[in-house]
Amino acid sequence: MKRMALFLTLLSAAALEAAGQAAPAPAPIRLTLEDALVRARTTSAKLASYQALAQAATESVKGAKSERWPGLDLGASYMRNSDVTGFVLEAPGQPARTVFPNIPNSWRTQASVTFPLYTGGRVGSQINVATEAQAAAASDRAAAQNDLEAETRVAYVGVLYARDNARVLGNTVASYESHLKDARHRQELGLSASHETLAVAVEREQAELARLQSENGAEAALANLLRLVGLPPGTAVELDASTLADPPTAESTE
Repeated sequence: MKRMALFLTLLSAAALEAAGQAAPAPAPIRLTLEDALVRARTTSAKLASYQALAQAATESVKGAKSERWPGLDLGASYMRNSDVTGFVLEAPGQPARTVFPNIPNSWRTQASVTFPLYTGGRVGSQINVATEAQAAAASDRAAAQNDLEAETRVAYVGVLYARDNARVLGNTVASYESHLKDARHRQELGLSASHETLAVAVEREQAELARLQSENGAEAALANLLRLVGLPPGTAVELDASTLADPPTAESTE
């Protein structure tokens, strides 16, 4: 019994030690704006559906044009018949003649060629309809891609803005902490009234509330960006603000 208690104690200690050693956090993924756009285009299910519709429209055009081509039909069949006794006709002085022989196996083949000479405009109209549907599907896919890229850009910038805003508000809270400390010292020395210290404390709490709201907004913006680029929720990403700058143009400075 003592050995069992000692074993359980050692097992509990080992479990607590293993739990205390937390797994190292994975390194954040560096994500530039171009990387985010590529990931969004690759992982978007909506864009993939529009791509499939565009491909189907292209194949419909090929199918409509194939109506003008000659058509070849080939057919074959096999039938197994029952065994029957053949009908043999015998006449005096004449050799026996089989009128209905026993044919247990029956084969049949057929081949035909069709060529549309006149369709009354049906084939041409189907080709026009399929071509217009192909153009519409391609336009819908391009519009969906533009919307996805615009949404990804807005989400990327939104995360950077929210993070910078939270950082600035954090510095503001730190400055209010210093201001509040000075106000309390002045009140202790009798150089200021209590309502002045209370006013600084209220401003500090308002700044802290704004900081918390900004951090929550940054988390929400990051979750939206991760959804667009196809990364799991909670993935740590490192964004690069330098990729937002427009490329330099070779304009004359005269």
